Amino acid sequence: DGLVRRLDPHAATDAGAWDELLPQVRFLHAIATRCLEPLRKKRTEVIDLVADFETLRQHAEQVKPPVLDEFCCPLSMELMVEPVSTADGQTYERASIEAWLKHSDLSPLTMAVLEHKFL
Repeated sequence: DGLVRRLDPHAATDAGAWDELLPQVRFLHAIATRCLEPLRKKRTEVIDLVADFETLRQHAEQVKPPVLDEFCCPLSMELMVEPVSTADGQTYERASIEAWLKHSDLSPLTMAVLEHKFL
């Protein structure tokens, strides 16, 4: 009973905060509310939720979170999976900077001579 009251957007508790959240969160809230319906004849069965969850899954697959520039390698412009730092303190994807350092002693960003090639 307490959980249902907390999830109820019309109750006098903090549950009204749900209204300001992302549509996906509101969607999940609606599903939870249907599942917690106290009257058995109105309570949603799991089989009735399959289509709702499939819609939510498809939407989640289409949404790609933004990647901050700090997490992208300045050489490859891709998300760094194995970030390493050079002598000048710059961070790169390991494979990209290793390929660069095979042919150059310079920092790719500043073009200054690197003190060493250790990563």
